[in-house]
Amino acid sequence: MSAKILLVEDDTATSDYVAKGLVEEGFTVDRADNGRDGLFHATDGSYDCIVLDRMLPGIDGMAVLAALRGAGIDTPVIVLSAL
Repeated sequence: MSAKILLVEDDTATSDYVAKGLVEEGFTVDRADNGRDGLFHATDGSYDCIVLDRMLPGIDGMAVLAALRGAGIDTPVIVLSAL
């Protein structure tokens, strides 16, 4: 069974590129294009890893991460940033 990754990225081109590479490597990828949807999906606890953009509409990536950790969700997170 492949690892399940949540990709939270609002830039469509970047999301497409990252998801394509992950899928080619055998991962299952779900996507969200804003912080609110990303947080909603991440709270179900079914992901092996979350790839999280810092600058997101709605709720920024660092606030999403803080909310996850505050809820006791310890899924590994890789933060993407152009900063």
